[in-house]
Amino acid sequence: MNIKETINYLQEFEVKMTAPGLRAAIRRGEIGGASKKSEKGEIDISTSSVLEYALNKTHNRFAIYRAGYEVAKRHYENSVIQHDLSSKKLNTFLFEGSIENQYHYLINNPVEGFIHLLVKIDWAHSVIHLKNDLSEGGMSAEYRVNVFIIKDILSKFMDKCSKEEIENTKLFIYTVPINEYSTKKDFVTYSYDKVKGKFDYGLLDEKEIVELKDETFANVGVISK
Repeated sequence: MNIKETINYLQEFEVKMTAPGLRAAIRRGEIGGASKKSEKGEIDISTSSVLEYALNKTHNRFAIYRAGYEVAKRHYENSVIQHDLSSKKLNTFLFEGSIENQYHYLINNPVEGFIHLLVKIDWAHSVIHLKNDLSEGGMSAEYRVNVFIIKDILSKFMDKCSKEEIENTKLFIYTVPINEYSTKKDFVTYSYDKVKGKFDYGLLDEKEIVELKDETFANVGVISK
């Protein structure tokens, strides 16, 4: 990266830097891996060196995760998520993603390290849209669904959520890309059954699914052919 690209890169971690300041940091050895590209004094700086500098300088740990780089994500997980193997309590974290109304939901897991799900909330229709982080793969979003997740996510947005608010909330769990022709067989729904008095899978009918499914969110990160 050149000087301008490096300054813009650091801004993703909320680290402010000027061109003179960056050159000074390179001279002091705070940022390694820099080399001259031409006789005009243009500098080429390695991304890994700038990333290491950013991780040490930023005061916003959420900015580290939002930046989206694998090394940065591991740094965030190691510094924020503490694994207490003697405790059965789940520690969870919910914070804003780079896309409006999209959130990262992390669940502490002593065995796997952490579970990372993407969340979007449709407040108007009481729907929580849920899917795996693309870097995780698999179908853990479907297998991790329970009433705890509904209560926990809602509680992070409001001081107190009522029993009625919890029971009115529906989960849409996306495990594969969907389109306008997708049906209830292409993803999983989880909602409250008033007759049986409990949450269960597959209770919503096709009409509700068509109205409530979020194709854009379900296909976040999917590359069109």
